[in-house]
Amino acid sequence: MNARPKLRIHLEKEVSRQASEGSFCIRCRRNKRDDIDTEIINILEDIKEEVDITLQMPLKPKDNLTYKQRQALKKLIINDTIIINKVDKGSTIVIQDRDTYTQIELDHIKPT
Repeated sequence: MNARPKLRIHLEKEVSRQASEGSFCIRCRRNKRDDIDTEIINILEDIKEEVDITLQMPLKPKDNLTYKQRQALKKLIINDTIIINKVDKGSTIVIQDRDTYTQIELDHIKPT
């Protein structure tokens, strides 16, 4: 029976010594846990920011033209000798010679 009180006194002294040195086990674990919790929170906040940025990015529409069709369209767009216009009614597109288009526009603004 004398062994238990001695062990208890020894443990109390050891706990007091560790606590006075600032290296008490429970305190150390709590600090490590707080550090881990803080690190996890920081990682989750970073992930949330990346998800928010990704969701704000517009989705690239699926291309409905083949590669050759896309190249032909680009050539038409950069061609300075033609004008590509949408007709007033419907979804028709007109390709006109630039000189013809300019003449038609001038005829529209001429006083009659």
